[in-house]
Amino acid sequence: MMHFTARHTDSKKLVRHRLLVALLVMVIMMTILMLRMIWLQITHHEKYQELADGNRIRVEPIAPIRGRILDRNGIVLADNQIVHVLELHRDALPRPRTLEAVKAKLEQLSPYFSSLDETAIRNLSQQWARMNRHQPFIITRITETEAATFAVDEWKHPGFSINAVAQRTYPQGKRASHVVGYVGRTTIEDLKTLDPENYRNTDFVGRSGIEQSYEAELHGQTGLRYLEVDAKGRAIRELERIPPTSGKDLLLTLDLPLQNFAEDLLGNRKGAIVAIDPRNGGILAMASTPTFDPNQFVTGMSVQDYQQLIKDPTKPLLNRATQSRYPPGSTIKPFMGIVGLEANVITAKTRKYAGPSFEYKGMIYRDWKKEGHGMVDLDLAITQSSDVFFYELALDLTINRMDFGLQQFGFGEKTGIDLNSESAGLRPNPAWKRRVHNKPWYPGETIIAGIGQGYMLSTPLQLAHATATLAMHGKAFKPHLAQQAESVLEPITLKNPDHWQTVIDAMIHVMHAPNGTGKRGGALANTIMAGKTGTAQVIAFAKDAKYNADLLPEEQRDHALFVGFAPAKDPSIAIAVMVENGGSGGGTASPLAGLMVDFWLKRQTQTSNP
Repeated sequence: MMHFTARHTDSKKLVRHRLLVALLVMVIMMTILMLRMIWLQITHHEKYQELADGNRIRVEPIAPIRGRILDRNGIVLADNQIVHVLELHRDALPRPRTLEAVKAKLEQLSPYFSSLDETAIRNLSQQWARMNRHQPFIITRITETEAATFAVDEWKHPGFSINAVAQRTYPQGKRASHVVGYVGRTTIEDLKTLDPENYRNTDFVGRSGIEQSYEAELHGQTGLRYLEVDAKGRAIRELERIPPTSGKDLLLTLDLPLQNFAEDLLGNRKGAIVAIDPRNGGILAMASTPTFDPNQFVTGMSVQDYQQLIKDPTKPLLNRATQSRYPPGSTIKPFMGIVGLEANVITAKTRKYAGPSFEYKGMIYRDWKKEGHGMVDLDLAITQSSDVFFYELALDLTINRMDFGLQQFGFGEKTGIDLNSESAGLRPNPAWKRRVHNKPWYPGETIIAGIGQGYMLSTPLQLAHATATLAMHGKAFKPHLAQQAESVLEPITLKNPDHWQTVIDAMIHVMHAPNGTGKRGGALANTIMAGKTGTAQVIAFAKDAKYNADLLPEEQRDHALFVGFAPAKDPSIAIAVMVENGGSGGGTASPLAGLMVDFWLKRQTQTSNP
């Protein structure tokens, strides 16, 4: 009996122990559960509330209307128009969501849309890998009739929808295209440098010209709308809307009539004309030919068409005014005159014999004029464009003093214009040659640099900017296209201010004296104009070879250049003209400048007396 009682007692202890363990486990589990509830409902309440809302609320960005670009007269250069487009929503596509499946679907949709052709399908194929699957992708632009027809059957085609969007348009077509630039489709690569939140659902971004330089101002601020959706992701109702802020309109200093006139003067020739208001640095015209139509980048261009455009030997996408570099030729001579006067190497009365050639250490440097110019001073040397005078002046100055003096006028430096693509040109010196070619500088290179040949290279914009500075007696305003840009003054101070007028008087004689090399342009200007012609050699010839442009291929003919300003006493326009392979500056470039001046002064009269 006692044995039974002991066994019963042990059994009760075992049960009690098991109950205690079970209770302890339950307490621990309840504690863990309570802690988890506290963590979910209190500590991370906002996070999981947001996730829960995400199951029923969809946030869609609203792209802002891009700001317009206008010329100084209010003429619209870049605008927006509301158009109907067919959009693809990758997230809403039925599976499989492959490119092949989408292309097959587009072929089924082609009866609805005339523009849904091979080009549109090819563009989709090229953009597929870079497409943001969370944003709608514009397949093609469609007509209102096509949009209405498809709307009836849209429910049959999940993943595709019709939308009305503001699309960029360039009403002037090819006019001023290098200045205005163009927009292109926004890519994932763009969002690495742009604000991804502000560019959600933004289909296009500035790619060149003003469109690119002022992207931040033109784009605006993206808005948002909150949509309640069902289990299949279909919108039920709009809960809230934060409207977008449109981009700012941009008013340029450009005068479109003058711009058009400049482009017409160049015609089918490759070249550039830059006109600046020397009183503030505003660009009045910046023509570069040939041009291109920026609309084709908006409506859609295949890779093949784009490759054809960039491989065009005439380089229509190249802004020759700011990106192409040319030997300045004799247009450098007025600036060389200023440098020589300031260095006391010459005076206004210094006379030199400018024969048919200049000899230095056995090397012969010939003048453009076979018989030479005889005894000349600085005035005659600029008027008749004597090479020999400036050969000797360059040698007397030395390359280091030339380098310092020309730098003051901006040669070899970027002007700082409000465009993203600008070449700095090239102002050669011994340090540059040692660094680039690992060779010493030779005196002969100084001699030819004195007439703007050799290594020296300038852009038409640099030439126009330097000429504007000379016209204003050293008041150098930074060139700019947007009127909102600040007119930054960077003056050049001479030891003797009379040197400005000495050179300007010589430039007036270039245009109006009987023996002036620019007299053809002066006759067309219908005002007193100051200027300087230039002819830049493209290829070198043997010293005894005769130059005959008619016997040379066009690409080997000299470039024709000109710089000038008008009216000479109260200038309102400074010009640089460059015609590739155009021959002589006096015969080709100077007349274009004279016509530009006449056109501009007449426009000023018309606008001041409407």
